[in-house]
Amino acid sequence: MPENDSLQKQPRLPPELEYIIFMMATSDANDSGDEMRIHAARLTRVAKRVQEWIRPVLYSIFVQGLFLSLIDATFPKLYIDPDLLKRVAGLAKHLFIGHHVSDQSVIVLLRHCVNVRDIAIRRDYAEPFQGDKEDNYLDYLCASATLRGVRSLFLTIRLAQDDLESIQMAEAFKDLTHLDIIFPNWKGYNHGRNLVRILSGFTKLTHLATTVVPSSKTLEAPTISGILSSCAHLEIFIIKAILTPPPSGTSVLNSNGWGSTRILAGN
Repeated sequence: MPENDSLQKQPRLPPELEYIIFMMATSDANDSGDEMRIHAARLTRVAKRVQEWIRPVLYSIFVQGLFLSLIDATFPKLYIDPDLLKRVAGLAKHLFIGHHVSDQSVIVLLRHCVNVRDIAIRRDYAEPFQGDKEDNYLDYLCASATLRGVRSLFLTIRLAQDDLESIQMAEAFKDLTHLDIIFPNWKGYNHGRNLVRILSGFTKLTHLATTVVPSSKTLEAPTISGILSSCAHLEIFIIKAILTPPPSGTSVLNSNGWGSTRILAGN
């Protein structure tokens, strides 16, 4: 009997049960994420059926150029095997990109990881985002014809008003539920109203986080109230702060009249 026919006639468990078994085999309650992935990588050598289930689990999370407590958290290590990206990028669901990845490399990752659902791009908020650069990954994100169904977006860059509007109108983000951005420092008297107007366009947004940095404008109560009233499905609004000591008698957070159980604030 041909080998392929023999494999097809082998008894199989229901897919849902088989998936649970392989998930249990790859993880341990005491394992960290890195240890789990190392263990799963070893299991891929066992058999073809193991590989079919382990590979999607193993490569569902891409961490590139991110250092945690001076430990390189990069996985998979694409620089060791350049062809690996083409083979496994379609399995990526969660993409975390750190400071040490060039803008051009960000675009390459986004181009290949077409099934990603959660995108986090970490940059130095103190450096203005240069939207006129040729390798503008934000333009690529907003114009992408392949990215669909992104659920969460985390950006530590100072977005111009046009940038946030482009994100809101992009096909890739029409189902966005989680957004985490630096509180903008737009010019003009109506910057708060413009922010509320754009955020209200994310019609499925349930979780919003904004970080107030030293260069940000004051986050006023009318802006907060406008966000809470205009974003119909918003459940959680997190306000974070990275502060230098403010001048005496001033505050970057004007909390008068918040009065909402949906707000979490801290620094």
